[in-house]
Amino acid sequence: MKKVLGIPNGSLEKPTIELLKKIGLKMNIGGRKFESVVEGFDVFSKVIKMRPQDIPEAIIDGMIDVGITGLDQVYESGQEKELKIIAELNYSKKLKKPVRVVLFSKNSSFVDKEGLLVASEYPVLTKKFFKKATIRFSHGGTEQKVAYGKYDYGVCVTETGESLRKNGFNFPDGFNCQKRIFRIKIFWPAYSGRVERRKV
Repeated sequence: MKKVLGIPNGSLEKPTIELLKKIGLKMNIGGRKFESVVEGFDVFSKVIKMRPQDIPEAIIDGMIDVGITGLDQVYESGQEKELKIIAELNYSKKLKKPVRVVLFSKNSSFVDKEGLLVASEYPVLTKKFFKKATIRFSHGGTEQKVAYGKYDYGVCVTETGESLRKNGFNFPDGFNCQKRIFRIKIFWPAYSGRVERRKV
């Protein structure tokens, strides 16, 4: 039986579709169209476009069989033990390499204490390292929030870190998972013990 593939929309949509076309998937999923049948490929019958954050749950629920999303989204969902990486695709929206989730601050060292405020695009991940500080979810513009002095630290995704450096931010050394858990790799997760896939 052919599988249903979930792919990310937004900034990763274009490079993901280009990659799939290179390996022979023929589909029509541009613009506002969110699903397409697949031709010329024996593995997949359909491709569905969705928010990267929703892909881990969609796999577990059986809405899709396989998904392409960032490892950061799997950790942030708290479902990393229920999903299996079957391939790593080292690219991001502009570069042909993974991006990183980083901690940045005007401070040069990592400090965790009551009274500190952290603006984070990844609050679940951030709570693994900050046990005393207050963590607030950031929808974006995290760099600006820290620059204005309201927050002591920020946690965001970056491809190069160049903008953060140019604005005088440091990457505190004490945040010891910047190069491990917080390293984002686009991957194909699979889960063998989920419920039977629903019709879509």
